[in-house]
Amino acid sequence: MSLKSRNQKRKIRYLKSQLSFYRSTLVDMAEILSEYENEWARDKKIILDKLLQDTNDIEKSQSIQQNTKKIVDFTPPPNGENISNNIEENTPEKHTPNWAKKLYRKIARRTHPDITKENHDNESSKIFQEAATIMERKSYDSLIDLALDLNIDVDIDSPIIIKKLGERIKITKDKISKMEASLPWVWGESFGLSHIRLKVISAFLERMGETKLSDIEISNLIKEIESKSVE
Repeated sequence: MSLKSRNQKRKIRYLKSQLSFYRSTLVDMAEILSEYENEWARDKKIILDKLLQDTNDIEKSQSIQQNTKKIVDFTPPPNGENISNNIEENTPEKHTPNWAKKLYRKIARRTHPDITKENHDNESSKIFQEAATIMERKSYDSLIDLALDLNIDVDIDSPIIIKKLGERIKITKDKISKMEASLPWVWGESFGLSHIRLKVISAFLERMGETKLSDIEISNLIKEIESKSVE
């Protein structure tokens, strides 16, 4: 084995380990985010109720309610440009390359209902159908993505695997960053940090076009919300 091949194999192992870590982190964060979303929905209602209590103008109250329905908790788009999912899109092949046939068979053995039987689930069916569609469309590079998702070894040139792993890591990290920047996440993570929660509520109210609550009123509201959370 040449020094170049040796270094590439090490790089692939390292990137696979990184990808596994970030995917595990994303799964854990998704579970936590579900709890934070419920918490934010509950606390947001308290905030809006307070705002409506202080608003005697019926027309203004209706405006607040309508603005609330329009607001979607802001999450910034992932950084970076869109990544192509098909290296071969500009060089279509008339015949299916051997590596794609082998990889398709590996994926099928992992996901085909007749093979997996009692261990088969809807997700496996979805992946199998996706692999079949990829073969029909001859967008063979997308098979690599499916194989990486299933932790299946891919017998193609190391530089391509390294590139695909790097892209997968970036996509996963972008999802994590987007999740961390979401309003429910920031709200949930800032429990007990009044200065951060004050900024969150202020930003939320500003997006609604409401600025009538003072910082002191918002701070008192935060104390009320958190006192109910620990009861």
